[in-house]
Amino acid sequence: MNLKNNPLKLAIRRLLPTFAFCLLYFSLMGCKALQILATSQEWSENYTLIAGTTCNDPAMIDGNLETIGETKYLEGASKQSVRGYMVPSEGVVILPEPKSINKVVIHSQNLQAFDLFALETNGNWRHVQEVKNMTERRLTLNLRIPVYTSGLKIRVEKTSDDDALRRQNIQKIRGVSMFSGHTKALAKINEIEIYGFVQSAVE
Repeated sequence: MNLKNNPLKLAIRRLLPTFAFCLLYFSLMGCKALQILATSQEWSENYTLIAGTTCNDPAMIDGNLETIGETKYLEGASKQSVRGYMVPSEGVVILPEPKSINKVVIHSQNLQAFDLFALETNGNWRHVQEVKNMTERRLTLNLRIPVYTSGLKIRVEKTSDDDALRRQNIQKIRGVSMFSGHTKALAKINEIEIYGFVQSAVE
């Protein structure tokens, strides 16, 4: 029978190349899916222990939980002004090269609230995540969105030592608050750990 007189067979013949292409495409995608399934994600080494990593207090990244580092007050504000006495402190870690970061672990004796920032390529710091209530000495912070950066900064908002420091450095004289020192305590940090994911084949 002539194909011209059989529309169904003619349509099938025309669709054969498209069908063959789709079959090849989905076969390749299936192989890719199997390849992905054949790998698993594992945590990387602690990036802060990589040679060349720096911190504004090296004790915070020395790999020793027995040592205690302290955050540093922001520079620039006058130390003899109310604003200068109220500035927060920061802990800054700079890696030798950018990494994709998924998790940050902080060991601290008095840290209660802080903001986490990531260093951008233009030198600015981008806010990543806020922690309002750190109740344990070890905090594992799984980032909602991974960040690719060479630097992380912890800006301290609250410590368990703040009240005592305010009582020491703020006095009321005739109803007027007189400041004689900082009102936000430095965070005591035993260790900062930074991790990403690495791919490994499933045997």
